[in-house]
Amino acid sequence: MILYSSIEFKKLKLRTLFILLFMPAFAIMGLQAQTLADITHSVESKYRNLKSVSMVFTKEVKSGNFDAKEKGKGKIWLKNSDKFRIDSDREQIISDGKIVWIYSKENKQVTKNRKEKVKNILDFSQYFSDFNSNYESTLKGKDKILDLPCLILELTPKKENEFITRLFLWVESKTYLIRKIEYFDINDNHVSLLFNQISPNAKISDNKFSFQLPQGVELVDLTDIK
Repeated sequence: MILYSSIEFKKLKLRTLFILLFMPAFAIMGLQAQTLADITHSVESKYRNLKSVSMVFTKEVKSGNFDAKEKGKGKIWLKNSDKFRIDSDREQIISDGKIVWIYSKENKQVTKNRKEKVKNILDFSQYFSDFNSNYESTLKGKDKILDLPCLILELTPKKENEFITRLFLWVESKTYLIRKIEYFDINDNHVSLLFNQISPNAKISDNKFSFQLPQGVELVDLTDIK
């Protein structure tokens, strides 16, 4: 009886040691997964529940073929999770939720197309309020943007041949507002957007999302082309 109890006690100690060694790793993995799910859900819920938001940004673009960086600034307006407008130094992109107008000031040309057909732009309504549908998320770490503590999320597309191949979001830890975006596109461009000023639930008229063709500007209408 004494020998049997001693063996059983040793087995119990080994099982206990195994649990103590490996359970913390499993617990941490589970905690990280849960934390990631919480973060992505909170970000999407934040922007879905916002009636509107306006953001002032600075932009930096680096092409894969050139060392020089192109810098600019502008403003973004979002409303009802489907309408958006981007005004910058060189271009203007406007969508009423159905149609997208892309106005190149340099070329004096406007392209008009259905929103679902336009693949070469960053659709903020998709990436802010519904990115989990099309992208896998990874929690990359922590950082500070404008002295605000942020969490860094990396998004990779679930499908192949997407225009944006990799996307990083700096999410403010306290408010779940996105303070910075960096992405790489299929043309090997590296684009960075820093949101210097964010105004949630700003009063934005629907007229902000309608486009008026400037005089002397060419219109290229692609809406009926399949």
